[in-house]
Amino acid sequence: MKKQRKKDTKRPTISFIVHSLSDSYGQLLFAGIADAAHQYDVNLICFVGRDLKSPRGYESQANLIYQTAAHQGIDGIIISGTISNFITNEEINNIKEYKTI
Repeated sequence: MKKQRKKDTKRPTISFIVHSLSDSYGQLLFAGIADAAHQYDVNLICFVGRDLKSPRGYESQANLIYQTAAHQGIDGIIISGTISNFITNEEINNIKEYKTI
């Protein structure tokens, strides 16, 4: 059942950051988050940008999309752990401080 929002209340927008939607894990995560966003009447934007700081070929260039994920118009961010394969525990703990994730 969809939650009703007060008419004068701004509809929140959240971003979902994930490594990939080409595998079943990413697809299942996205499907569950999309269902919850619909249920709670929240806008959802998905950003697929591969692993942070990936050493594989040009994969790290895909990280540029994450700069948009933390834009001022975003009210919240859901970050999949799948993007953290090549960053340190300290960077994971401080990810909330990233201006450009």
